[in-house]
Amino acid sequence: MKFLFVGYTGNEQFHDPHEWLFRIRAYLGVLEALARQHTVISIEQIGYTGLLKQNGVQYHFIKPVGRHNYFPARLHRLIKEQAPDIILVHGMEHPLQVIHLRSTVGTQPKIILQSHSPGLPAGIKSLVQKLADRFVNAYFFSSKLMGEPWLQKKLIANPGKLFDVPVGSSVFQPGDKSIARSKTGMGAERAYLWVGRLDNNKDPLTVVTAFLEFALTATAVKLYMIFQQDDLLPQLEAMLEKTDHRNCVHMVGHVPHNEMQNWFIGADFIISGSHFEAYGAAVVEGMSCGCIPLVSNIPAYCMITGNGACGDMFEPGTVNSLVPVLRRSLKMDLHLEEIKTRTQFDATLSFQAIAQRIAQIAALL
Repeated sequence: MKFLFVGYTGNEQFHDPHEWLFRIRAYLGVLEALARQHTVISIEQIGYTGLLKQNGVQYHFIKPVGRHNYFPARLHRLIKEQAPDIILVHGMEHPLQVIHLRSTVGTQPKIILQSHSPGLPAGIKSLVQKLADRFVNAYFFSSKLMGEPWLQKKLIANPGKLFDVPVGSSVFQPGDKSIARSKTGMGAERAYLWVGRLDNNKDPLTVVTAFLEFALTATAVKLYMIFQQDDLLPQLEAMLEKTDHRNCVHMVGHVPHNEMQNWFIGADFIISGSHFEAYGAAVVEGMSCGCIPLVSNIPAYCMITGNGACGDMFEPGTVNSLVPVLRRSLKMDLHLEEIKTRTQFDATLSFQAIAQRIAQIAALL
């Protein structure tokens, strides 16, 4: 079977194809695993034009067509020339382009759209989406529950088109915890890690409030917070200044992605209080290193954890729900929970597992 992957956005700032492929490697592993048994082509839009074959995947590099190019004839002719059986389109924000794609490639190839964001189309775009739905064979969401709003608004007519498929996986691997902790400076007996933007959706205020309450009775515990966007940093710093237990929360700040593996290995738990995630990359990366997830009960995390097959869950935005989860974490058998976490990752979130899932669905279309 021949798979072709494409999107309608690009990044013209990148001119080196190898540098670009390294940047998106957490997604490319799926293509490479799929290429072991199938032909896989990926069209990448950067400031470079050319062909490259790497780890079994054929890459076509072209200049970006632009998100407002509603009828990208050149791109669609290139897709048709490849004669794919399956066309997987990244994103669900381009219904006009999808209609034009179908008119160009004909009825034979199956078209799959993969959701990368929560947004629902509105106004005239919602009407175009309903039309585009006629030409789409399947939709991939991190959790099928994320597709419910699309069904309710009749943007997608057939619930049988929805499938659970993660967007990507992790390039990180488990390692020696003592070495990782010496490199990161993590010294707590039980180390908890939070990774994300300091914004209302990620909800660090709920996480820190709960952790401070938890630390009143727990000893040798510490929360390490790694963040890039720092919108809520003043509120968090003010909160920590008012407590005698502020030393149990360490505001690490920005850490380059290539250094994150040691933090995931060194931590015992990864906490996320997000109210919504299209996927949850940081939690997946943590789980790939055996970091036990303590996460909010939202569709993406239900899928990632196998509905609580590993770690524990709490209601988003609810301190009184998170504190008992933190207390239960003290009683966990860390070795057993790490095994359960890695088992869940290997079975559903690894590159190979995702590739097998895509191939199985494609065979049914």
